[in-house]
Amino acid sequence: MKRKGIEVLLNLLFWGVTAWFILTSFAILSQEIEIINEVETVRTTWSGSIILLLSILLVVSAGLFYFNLWNITRLIRGISRTKVFAYGLGAYSLSLLIYRVILALPVLSTYPKLSQGLVFSILLFYFAVSFGYGISKVWLQSESRRQQLELEKKQAELDRLRSHLQPHFLFNVLNNLMSMVDQHQHPKLADSIDRLSGLLRHVVYDSGLEQNPVEKEIDFIRNYAELQLLRFEAGEVDFILTVEGDHAHRVEPGIFLPFIENAFKHGAAPEEASTIQVHFDLSREDRMRFSVSNPILPALPAGQKGGTGLKATRHRLELVYPDRHQLTIASGTTYRVDLELVSRSLKNSNPAS
Repeated sequence: MKRKGIEVLLNLLFWGVTAWFILTSFAILSQEIEIINEVETVRTTWSGSIILLLSILLVVSAGLFYFNLWNITRLIRGISRTKVFAYGLGAYSLSLLIYRVILALPVLSTYPKLSQGLVFSILLFYFAVSFGYGISKVWLQSESRRQQLELEKKQAELDRLRSHLQPHFLFNVLNNLMSMVDQHQHPKLADSIDRLSGLLRHVVYDSGLEQNPVEKEIDFIRNYAELQLLRFEAGEVDFILTVEGDHAHRVEPGIFLPFIENAFKHGAAPEEASTIQVHFDLSREDRMRFSVSNPILPALPAGQKGGTGLKATRHRLELVYPDRHQLTIASGTTYRVDLELVSRSLKNSNPAS
């Protein structure tokens, strides 16, 4: 709030100084110096009509300034630079047109006209300042979000270290279990241990990356679902995962998992027939869509309620995809999540090292 107040104050100061400079530079007709009793007096003659015309031009300039500022700040929401540039030029041209239309009003028809060069220059000055102001705001907001995300990632890493989880020890234990299992007599157990090892490897190593290929996230979901299905008898839970399109994208590691966990937590139970459907739409290069749906079972065991994971995921989406995502959750007899991400294409994004 304090920063916002300072920004408003600086805006008022900027407009006060520039308006004073423009008016004093172009609205003075003459200045005479009178010396009476050795005391100099400066007599200034102002042109009221020019002051009025300049004031109208300043109002139009203010409209151009703040529209272009809003236009530039849309960059942080993923709007293309071409659109932003086109909107800016359109706003500048429209400002010139509006000023000319105002001057054509009968009440102003007898007033002297400002030179076209002066009108162009004043509008261009405010247009350029708003452009620089907007770019600096976009950069500061992006930098602030980046620093906040880095801070939260460091905190998450610290929390993980504090949990005293030793991944290499767990990998060794899983490998030892694999060597003890007869893969011919117990193929499902061997496969489950192998999948669990893959899940653990993904969580420990891949989750530390800034962006992960979406194919890895899909494979992780498949393995996770296979392990979850071991809890149920055949035919109790039908898990369907479909992928449409083949554009390569990079996404925040683990961003989809809480929704899948939630689907199994609230949409699957022993002796209850249910279907969990997961769909990835990768048919567009500039964005991707994810959806998951599950039935809402009438009764849940105690302790299965809560939304901490989903709340944390909403927060992550705000940090990683600010104004570049749309999350829709609908519930009735079926619980459905739809998530759209403006995602970086794999071919245009380098993996984090």
